[in-house]
Amino acid sequence: MARKPRLPFECYQCGKRWKTSQALFGHLRHHTYLRQRAQAEAEIGAVPQGAAVKNHSGSTLRERLRPSQDGEAEGMRRRPGPLSYEFRTLLLDVELALDQLQQTARHFADLAWELARMNVVGQNARAKAWEQIHHTLDDYLRDLEPMLALFSLDRVAMFRIYHSMRRLKEHWLGQRIGERRCVVMEPDGWDPEFRLELREEQTQLTRIVEYLKQLVAAAP
Repeated sequence: MARKPRLPFECYQCGKRWKTSQALFGHLRHHTYLRQRAQAEAEIGAVPQGAAVKNHSGSTLRERLRPSQDGEAEGMRRRPGPLSYEFRTLLLDVELALDQLQQTARHFADLAWELARMNVVGQNARAKAWEQIHHTLDDYLRDLEPMLALFSLDRVAMFRIYHSMRRLKEHWLGQRIGERRCVVMEPDGWDPEFRLELREEQTQLTRIVEYLKQLVAAAP
């Protein structure tokens, strides 16, 4: 029995193998995120215990992006500075969220290309649109890399990401709505599962924009 060929790209950190260099690059980003997050959380040991508990709450993106209570919202409006533990972890969480969005955009682009090869009308243009979204998100991640390495916010670069992300949000939702109008399921062409997906994506995009705005305000 012929042996299954080994995948060509190997992670030098954990040994896991991948089919493409792009998949390996995304995997290495995850290693970088875990290392930087561990470094940031290690510094919490120098913070008094009471402050550590307060800073640690809501450190994940899901918890951060929940609607804040009045007291918490007021605390976020006060500018604690770009090097605070709160904003370091927020920067890491936003980077991870953008990386996940990029992977989702890659999935939508690949799906559209497959449909385009089957001569489905309109899919070639949609594939190109998702490719552009993917590249735009990659630009955001590249701009964030030096800020993550130094845990220092670049106001100009952060504002550029924030301003562009506001437009990308509308473009993303427009693409998602447009692709489902081609499918006849209900009178408006939307099935309940898609309605839920779209609502979750809209909520995630809106909250990422909001927290990018917080990082712009925190930049020196």
